[in-house]
Amino acid sequence: MASHSSGHASSRAPRWRQVVGHHRTGRARIGKWYLDRARGQLYRRENVESCQKGGTLVITCQACGRKHERALRCGVGLLCRSCRGKQAEQRRMRLQRSRDAVLRMGRKRGLARRRRPGGGVD
Repeated sequence: MASHSSGHASSRAPRWRQVVGHHRTGRARIGKWYLDRARGQLYRRENVESCQKGGTLVITCQACGRKHERALRCGVGLLCRSCRGKQAEQRRMRLQRSRDAVLRMGRKRGLARRRRPGGGVD
């Protein structure tokens, strides 16, 4: 059985170089992800506090010129009450659409007919 210490470990860059993105292989992208995530954690509280101030973003369609307003949100439901409420509202809407779709499919197949054995589901 071959030994795992065939000299490859000494040719690899130190772990900190891989994380920071100094390695010449594809690890730079992975290092960037970790750095961006760490930066997001550093500014998380500031983002949550700015979310509470309630700014809006105006999006203008370049084709038709129609304008849409969107609330600027931090998206951190664990810390931000308004984002938590908005996320819960979106989950409820998604659940309701899914429920309606399942009931509609059942009605198409005749599962909601009262005289059908096992039917009559509303």
